[in-house]
Amino acid sequence: MREGRTAPLVGREVELAAVERALGALGAGRAGAIAIAGEPGIGKSRLLAELCADGACGVTLLSLR
Repeated sequence: MREGRTAPLVGREVELAAVERALGALGAGRAGAIAIAGEPGIGKSRLLAELCADGACGVTLLSLR
């Protein structure tokens, strides 16, 4: 569980790891974009919050609601 979270992110380990790898590539200077899409209520915003809770993203985050 990341700092500031009251409950652990459950059942999204694969997705979290994939986005963390992609963010690592972006942080290493590779150009690209990451799109997280899906049905309402499946945890897209929660996944992003988990990734960026500690400010470790190091990339510009755009969110369309």
